[in-house]
Amino acid sequence: MILGVTTLTFVQVIISLIGILSGLVVVFGILGSKWLSGWNMVFLVTTVLTSVTGFFFPFHARTRRPVFDRAAGGHRGTVCVTVLQRVRAGGAVIHQD
Repeated sequence: MILGVTTLTFVQVIISLIGILSGLVVVFGILGSKWLSGWNMVFLVTTVLTSVTGFFFPFHARTRRPVFDRAAGGHRGTVCVTVLQRVRAGGAVIHQD
């Protein structure tokens, strides 16, 4: 136990906080018309990890959340792959007209 919570909860909270903070950096980058590919990847990976670690918590009743988390996690994974391909191709730039 760390700070009165289980290790899994503590790890998920830390990952979530990193995701939130990197998301704020990405939003300000978008508002400033800048493509921050590294920060985008940190944001996407931490949100995927938050969803994945959520599956390790015990649940007692069948709800819609696991189904939604699987769909959202799959979508985020696809976005991560797309961003990586774009960065490798050298096209990760926002063009302004």
